[in-house]
Amino acid sequence: MIPPTDPGRHGLAVASCPASRRSSSPPVLTSFTAHLPETFDPAVTRPEWAAYACWVVSAVVIRRYVDKDADDNTFVPLDHEYIDRHIPRKVRKPLLEDLKQAGVLECDGVYYFGCPSGKRDRRHVPGPPGKCLCYRLGPAHRGAKIRPHPLTHPELLRKVSMAYQQERAGVTAPVHIALRGWHDRVEVLPAAPHGEHPLLDRLIEGERRFTVCAQGRVHTNCANLPRQYRQYIRLDGRELESLDIVNSQQLLMAVLLKRREEERSRSREAVCDPCSDASKNDYLRDCLDGSVYDRLAALTGRTRDDVKSMFLAVIYGHPADMHTRVGEAVRRLYPGVFDAVVDLNYRLGHGGLPRMMQAMESGVMIRRVAARLLREWPGMPLLTVHDSILAPAEYSDHVLRVIEEEWLDEFGVVPLTKTSTFTSPQEARKKRPKRRGRSAWKKLERTDRGGVGGRCSPSPA
Repeated sequence: MIPPTDPGRHGLAVASCPASRRSSSPPVLTSFTAHLPETFDPAVTRPEWAAYACWVVSAVVIRRYVDKDADDNTFVPLDHEYIDRHIPRKVRKPLLEDLKQAGVLECDGVYYFGCPSGKRDRRHVPGPPGKCLCYRLGPAHRGAKIRPHPLTHPELLRKVSMAYQQERAGVTAPVHIALRGWHDRVEVLPAAPHGEHPLLDRLIEGERRFTVCAQGRVHTNCANLPRQYRQYIRLDGRELESLDIVNSQQLLMAVLLKRREEERSRSREAVCDPCSDASKNDYLRDCLDGSVYDRLAALTGRTRDDVKSMFLAVIYGHPADMHTRVGEAVRRLYPGVFDAVVDLNYRLGHGGLPRMMQAMESGVMIRRVAARLLREWPGMPLLTVHDSILAPAEYSDHVLRVIEEEWLDEFGVVPLTKTSTFTSPQEARKKRPKRRGRSAWKKLERTDRGGVGGRCSPSPA
């Protein structure tokens, strides 16, 4: 939630400043657009709290759009420290009670803890390890059309501005500051439809969020934008090509297992390692030639797309997926990988393995590939979307060479890559059916059951 910079919509004096200056001197906020269900009436609380109520409801709504797997029924974390940065602390508790009693919000009543190591997802739950509750819209508001609603409450605007400046001050690494400078220069074409999607609306209104989570991943407006709206994005007036790693999570898992085996071999533990077998080498080979999904599809009789949507759930050790047809196929084709996954998920706890792979991904794609590109071609427009590098088409050969060299130096492998036009017209992604909720993990967290996941604290969604 950052100050809008569109003079046509908000009449900000700083809107004509060069983009390079906007990142160091954020504009003064004169309005903030909340996104609310049409059925919501702020009169459910005190009149003086109406703007704060709109902000809270909008925070729940927007989180649902940011999390690609979320839907109307998903409970999303709303940390009290995050709320306190935007509304008065003494207002928080009675305001939330008003919203719950009126049926605007529902709370699942389960505390959502930060990671034991303190390395939390800093996009949504900043600060040291703590706890927060999760909320969703009440039944009367789920499925309602979401509408933009401008807020002009002076104290709320002041707090939103301060929170945004604190967020920007928290970005300190040179590579992140340089990437943020380019993201600040993202342009939205005049043809972009306003009022169709909240995330696109915020880009149109000038929001340029840039945060770095505990795993080192960069989260931006462009990274979260649904692909059907990418056609309206330009950087430095130019279209962008996307060069991304094919099946990067598969490959990172193979690299991780290879590293663990080499470490155990050096420490003479390989003799008693039950997860050491040739299937790990087979898995690495299949990751490098892109045949993992094809082999699993042939074994299960499912389509490649179906297998792809279920594979990571198996790799991440979700109990409901380990004994599905795809889970059993992974066990048959790559028994050493399956056993190692079970062991890793048990040791690391729920969410530990994906966080580890995300850290590996950001380490090579941000701190090595992006940093080198920024250093060697400082004038090249550049954005990142997790395992993808976005740049104009004339730089594609340079980007591809750097990706291959940095992956080879870091992991000893050259990944498959694919190139596509990020800003070309695309169809909306079909949303996968939701196959599990937080309730499956609550049972694991409340009982000392052992097995995959064991007793652990959930990671932020």
